[in-house]
Amino acid sequence: MAPQEKKKGNIFTAFKEEMDSFVDDAINRRLGAGAQYYGKRKSSFYGAGDKGKKKDRNVFDNEEDYRGPANAGYFKW
Repeated sequence: MAPQEKKKGNIFTAFKEEMDSFVDDAINRRLGAGAQYYGKRKSSFYGAGDKGKKKDRNVFDNEEDYRGPANAGYFKW
């Protein structure tokens, strides 16, 4: 079998995916210096040389994504 190739859509599909990634980054506080606290950015808003951008925006990675607290809550008795 041949390796899977990524489907490339038209310009509107690419724009929609990039806009979706940008809004996701903005809502999750990843823009600016927020990437160091909340995980790496999915969008390419800061250009190709962005060190705070994920390698692959569609793949979950423990090193690049923010997972939140590991315990059930902040309050422990």
